[in-house]
Amino acid sequence: EDIRPKSTDKQLERWRHNFCATPPESMPRAIFVLDIMIQSFPHASLSPSSSCSCYVDEWLVCTFIGGDERIRDMVRRTTSAKRLPWVGIAGKITSTHTNLPTAVLPPLLGQPYCFLPLPLGTGLPVHCNGSFELTDSRRDIWMVHRAAHTTDPRALWNEAMIDSPLAETYATFL
Repeated sequence: EDIRPKSTDKQLERWRHNFCATPPESMPRAIFVLDIMIQSFPHASLSPSSSCSCYVDEWLVCTFIGGDERIRDMVRRTTSAKRLPWVGIAGKITSTHTNLPTAVLPPLLGQPYCFLPLPLGTGLPVHCNGSFELTDSRRDIWMVHRAAHTTDPRALWNEAMIDSPLAETYATFL
């Protein structure tokens, strides 16, 4: 049973209409640098000469809502509130430690996210986030090779998300 209020259905329908009416070049996107500071303090039982440690990681983040005509057609026809063509790419640019010179970055092992991390690798040097359709265990992205047939809408959605908004966002990131 759908427990969403009826106003949500109207809002979703209005969003779909606005999304499909907006030209692709006018879709929202953002590119920004994000600094993340990780600071650790010595435990009180350690020697007083222990000092705090601080890392600062600098990340380049690109986000995008949109997609090609295939995505727009899927959004037009869907009744799922989960099918929002929103993606993000994040890659570490630099990492510094207060007590050390600028660190040499090991290659980032990119991970896919569907708002939370998935226990997979992407094979890319960036993290990829998107509103993907997941398997029931929420441990994998539903793909055509896992679907019983190639017309499974979950698998087709994910394929379209990877081919269009995710690929476009990754190209912008590079």
